[in-house]
Amino acid sequence: MPEIFGSQGFADKFQTFFTQAIPQDVPFLTRHQDEILQVFSSLFKTLSECITKEQPTKTVNNPHQVGSRNKKVTLFKQEMAKKMRLQVDPIESILLSILKTLIQQFYHFFQLIFRDSSGKQILPLKPKDSPFKVSGAHYLRDVFSQPSWDFTIEHIIFPSNGRVEQFWKNQVKFLESRLDSTLPVIKSKMNQEALDGRSSFGARYKELLTQFKNLIAQESLGISRLSEEFQKKLRFAFRKLRWMLRESMNERGVWGNPLTKEEQNSMRWKLDKTEDSCRRRRKLKPNFHFDNHLDASLDPKINPKFAQTMNQATDLNLSKDAKEKLSRVSLGMSQDPDDFLLAERSKQNENDLFEKKIIIESRQCELISPLKKISGILEITNISLDFFVKQNSEFNETTSNLNIQQKMSIGNDYSWKLKDILFVYKRRYQLRQSGIEIFLKDRTNFFLNFDKKDRDKIYSKILNLVPNKQNFDISTGSAEEWFKKSDISLLWQKRLITNFDYLMLLNTIAGRTYNDISQYPIFPWVISDYESTNIDLSNPSVYRDLSKPIGALNPERFLYFKKRYETFVDPDQIVPPFYYGSHYSNAGIVVSYLVRCEPFTTLFIKLNDGKFDRADRMFHSLPETWRNCMTSTSDVKELIPEFFYFPEFLENQNNFALGKRQDKQELNDCILPKWAKSAEEFVHINRLALESEYISSNLHKWIDLIFGYKQQGEEAIRAGNLFYYLTYEKTVNIDAINDESERLAIETQIESFGQTPTQLLRRPHPRRNTREEANLPPIYFAEKNFPLLKLYFITIAKNSLIHVKFIQHSRYLSYLGIPDSVLILDRARVLGLYRWTPNDLKVQSNPFSFELDHSLSENQKSMGVTFAYDLTRFANCFEYSQSAQRLFSCGYWDDSFKLSTIESARVTQSVVRHKDVVTCLALGFNSTDHILATGSKDTTVIIWSFDMKSRSVSQTPKHVLYGHDDVVTCLAISLDLDLVISGSKDGSCIVHTVRRGRYVRSVYVSDSPVEIYLVKISPDGLFMIYSSDLLIRIFSLNGKFLKSASVSSPVLDWQLTSDASYLVTGCLDGSLLIWNFFDLVVVSNINLKSSIFSLSFSNNEQFLIAGLSDGRLAILAIELGKEK
Repeated sequence: MPEIFGSQGFADKFQTFFTQAIPQDVPFLTRHQDEILQVFSSLFKTLSECITKEQPTKTVNNPHQVGSRNKKVTLFKQEMAKKMRLQVDPIESILLSILKTLIQQFYHFFQLIFRDSSGKQILPLKPKDSPFKVSGAHYLRDVFSQPSWDFTIEHIIFPSNGRVEQFWKNQVKFLESRLDSTLPVIKSKMNQEALDGRSSFGARYKELLTQFKNLIAQESLGISRLSEEFQKKLRFAFRKLRWMLRESMNERGVWGNPLTKEEQNSMRWKLDKTEDSCRRRRKLKPNFHFDNHLDASLDPKINPKFAQTMNQATDLNLSKDAKEKLSRVSLGMSQDPDDFLLAERSKQNENDLFEKKIIIESRQCELISPLKKISGILEITNISLDFFVKQNSEFNETTSNLNIQQKMSIGNDYSWKLKDILFVYKRRYQLRQSGIEIFLKDRTNFFLNFDKKDRDKIYSKILNLVPNKQNFDISTGSAEEWFKKSDISLLWQKRLITNFDYLMLLNTIAGRTYNDISQYPIFPWVISDYESTNIDLSNPSVYRDLSKPIGALNPERFLYFKKRYETFVDPDQIVPPFYYGSHYSNAGIVVSYLVRCEPFTTLFIKLNDGKFDRADRMFHSLPETWRNCMTSTSDVKELIPEFFYFPEFLENQNNFALGKRQDKQELNDCILPKWAKSAEEFVHINRLALESEYISSNLHKWIDLIFGYKQQGEEAIRAGNLFYYLTYEKTVNIDAINDESERLAIETQIESFGQTPTQLLRRPHPRRNTREEANLPPIYFAEKNFPLLKLYFITIAKNSLIHVKFIQHSRYLSYLGIPDSVLILDRARVLGLYRWTPNDLKVQSNPFSFELDHSLSENQKSMGVTFAYDLTRFANCFEYSQSAQRLFSCGYWDDSFKLSTIESARVTQSVVRHKDVVTCLALGFNSTDHILATGSKDTTVIIWSFDMKSRSVSQTPKHVLYGHDDVVTCLAISLDLDLVISGSKDGSCIVHTVRRGRYVRSVYVSDSPVEIYLVKISPDGLFMIYSSDLLIRIFSLNGKFLKSASVSSPVLDWQLTSDASYLVTGCLDGSLLIWNFFDLVVVSNINLKSSIFSLSFSNNEQFLIAGLSDGRLAILAIELGKEK
C-alpha cells in the first residue's frame, strides 16, 4: 500500500487534481505550478522510499539491522527538519503554505491510508490552528516535531523490533487484501460516476476540489485587497510628495525663482471645482496637464510640429531650475481631472488609512463628472464614504510590470468623511431617479449614480450615519415637496435673498448640477439690447420679455413652431406633438459657451469627435448669439450662471487655436456688446440687470416656464413652451426597454439633447415684493444721497484714535433695550466703549445719540503692552468678533498678538509664535468657523483656528505660509472664497488657500520697488491693493489687472460698502474720498482737516465714523429724514 506515494498513477492523478484546482487567473500559482508539483513529488517519493525500503518480508531479529533502521529514522527526521527549516526564502515560504493547506484539505485522504488494523487513526495530521494564522513552515514544524509524529515514525514507518515489523507485515497484508477487494468496487463506482455523476466518491472528490478552489479564491482575494491597500497608500504618498514638491518649487517656494513676465503670461489655468456660498465657481487653478489641442484645430495652417513649443504641459508656475529638478523625479502625474481636489483632501484623510473602518454597505455605482463617468464601488463605513475606482485591468502580470509613474496614472480612489457632509440630495440621471449628490464643508460636491433599486437604500444609510442630520429635514422627499417645505420662496419675495441666489437655489432643488453636463443650471437671458453703444438699465425696453420662452419672443418665428405643433403626426403614434425639437439647455450648449475655459475645452473636443467645431458654428459673439436665438428655428437656448459672475469664460486666456470664420475673422475672445468695454464690464452690467427692478418684478413669469406650472401640460401648450417628449421625466421607462440598441439610442438622446428640470410648482409663482412692500430700509449710501451728508465731531481723547468700530446688535436685542456701541482705541492703548443710539429724524433733530464711557474717568482701561517703536500704520492691527466678543490686536514689541475683552480691556490670551513683531492680522468668519491670519516681520503668515466655546485661539497653527522676501504688512481673508492674500514690503501679494494652505499665485503690482500698505477682498472677489506709490489697484479674483487710480495723499484706512458699490478712503491729509468702486472714480471729497486713522460703517450704512489724529471722532450721517 505505501507504494501508492511513489507510483506514477498516483502522481498523475495528483497532478491532474492540482492542475484542475489551481485558479487560472492567479498568475503566481500558474507560473510556479511545476515547482509546486515537483515539491510534492519529492515529498511523496521521500515518504515512499522511507516506507518501502524498510517494508519487512519476514521477521528480523538482527540487532544490527535494527540499529541501521534507527539510524535511518534519525536521518529521515533530520532531513524532514532540514526541509522544514524556518529560515526559508519567499518562494519556499509560499510553497510551504500551500503544502500546509493541501495537507489540511487531504486530511481525510491520509486518514484512509494511515490507520491500524482496527481502523484507529494513528497519524496526527490535522492541525491545531487555522492555516491562516501560522506560516507553512511553522505549521509543518509543529506537525513533524510532536510526539505523535515521532511515534508514527518509530513504530509504524520505521519499526525497530520484530513485533512492529510483524505488525507492518500484517498491516500491509490487511491493506492489500482490503485494496484488492475494494479496487474493483471503486473502479466500478468511478466508471458509474463517469456515466451519471452521482457517485458519493465522486461527490467527495468534487467537494474537495471545490473547497480547494474556494480556499485559493479567498487567499487570492486577501492578497488582492492587500495589494489594493498598498497601492492606495502608495498613491497617497505620491500625491503628498507631488504637492510637497510643487509647494517647494513654485515661484515663491524654497527651490523656486520669481517668474518673468513672459513666464507669467505662459501660465495656464483651469476651473476650480470649489464653490462659494452662492454656488459660484469663480476660481481658476493651475493646469498641470495643459494641452493646447493643436491636433483638434481645423485650421490647415497650424503646423503640429510647433505643438511642443506651444504646449505647456508641465508645471507652468515653476521656475526653470525647479522644472529641471522636477523632471528628475518620477512624480507619476495623474491624468484624473479631479487630481488637484483629491490631493487637497489627502491631508485631511491621512489618518483614515490607518483608522479602523467598519464597512456597513457596499454598492457598485458611477461617479459622474463633466468629463467622464468613472465606474467603481462605493463603500459606506462608520467613518467615511469610500469610492474605489474599478481599474481597467486586474493586478496581474501586466500591471505588475509597470513602473511607479505608470501605476500612479491608472486611477485614484476617493474618500469623504461623514462629518464633512453638509447635504445629500436625491438626483435623477438620464431621467431615472437613481442619483445622489453630496455636498461637503469644503464647498465641493460629487454626484453618484446607482442602480435605480439601490438609490433609496444608499440614501437612507448615509442619512442615518451623517452627524449633521438637521440639514436633511426637508430634503428627504421629492423635489416638489422639498420646495414646498422650504422658505426660500418667501425669502425671495421679501427681498432677503437676491435674484441670482434664488435662481441658483431653484436649480439645485430641481436637480440641476455642475457635475452632469446634460443637467447644467439654467439662467435666463435678461437683456435684449446688444447693439446699442450705451445701455440704460432703468429703461424697460432693454429687457427681454420673461413671460415667454425664447422660441416665442419673435412672433414671426413662433408661427413656424406653432404650425409644426398643429400639423405634426407620428406614424407610429409614439412621439406627441411639440413646438421645439431642440432644448434651451443641453450638453452642447454648455460646452459651447465655456469652450475657452478648461476643462470644458477638452469636453467640447470630446463631444465633437476629437476636433474643434467649424469656427462659424462656435460661440464667438454675444450680439450674434442673441440674434440667432431670435431668428433661428433650431436655436432656443437660455444662459448659464457664468454669464453673471465669471468673465474669464469670455476670454481665450489659454490661447487656443479656435480657427477662422469664413469672413477670415480669427476666433479669440468673445465679441461683446458695444456697451461693454471688457468681459468684466459685461458680466457686471448683466448682473445689475438681473437684480434690476424690472427683472425682479417679472422673474416669477420665467420661473413658471422653466420650473413651474407652465412647464408641462395644457399650460405649456398655451404658453408655447412644449419640447420634444424625451426631454421630460416619466415620458419613457428606459429600464423597460429590452432592446439594448434602442435603449442606448434613447439614453444618448437624453444625454445629448437636453432634459427639462424637475417640476417644482403646480400653481403660478408669486411675484416679488417691491422694497416698500417688503418694508426694507432705504439704501442710504448712494450717490443721490451724498448731498444729504452732514458732518459731526466729538472729542474723545488727547491721543490719536487709531481704531474705531461700530458694534451694533441684532434687531431683536435692540428691541430688548440693549444699546449699540462704538469701540474706540487711542494711541495710548486706552480702550473705550461708548453707547450709540440712532434716532428717528422725524421725531428728533439729531440723527444719533452718543454717550461717553464714564468708566474711563475712573479707571484707565489700557490694553496689552507697548506697541513696537516703528509701528506707524494701525489699520491692519485690529479685528473684532462680535459673536465672540473679543478684540484681536497685534503690533506689540513682545512679538505677540492678543485677545481682549472690550468691557474691561482685559487680555484673555497672548500668543507668541512668530519670531518677530506681528505687523498685521485679519479675521474671517462664517456661521461655523472663525479663522485668524497673522503676518509678521519674519516674512511668514500663520493661519489659526478660533474656538468659539473657549473663545481662544488654538495653540497649534493650521498652516504656516511662506514666500515673501520682506516684512508682511497687510492681510485680507475670505472664508467664502477660501483665500487669504498677504501684502509685503517686497512689493508683491501672495494668494493662498485657507483650508489647505496651498499656494495659488503671486500678484506683482509694479516693476519698480514699492511697498504694499493695504489689501482687501471685495464681496465680488476682487483684490484691492494700495501701495507706497499712492496707487489703488484692482485685480480680478484670478489675478488679472483691471484698473488703477492715484491719490494725492497716503491712504491710512479704507472701507467698502456691503454691495461693493462705493469705496471710502481716509487719507493722511484729512481727505475722505468716496469712490465709485467699479469705475474707480471719486464722486465725493470731504476734508476732515486731520489725518484719518480708522473708518467704520454702521450696519445699514447710514453712518460712517472716522478716528482722527487729533483725538476727535468724526461722524458722517445721511439725513434722509430731513430731505424736505
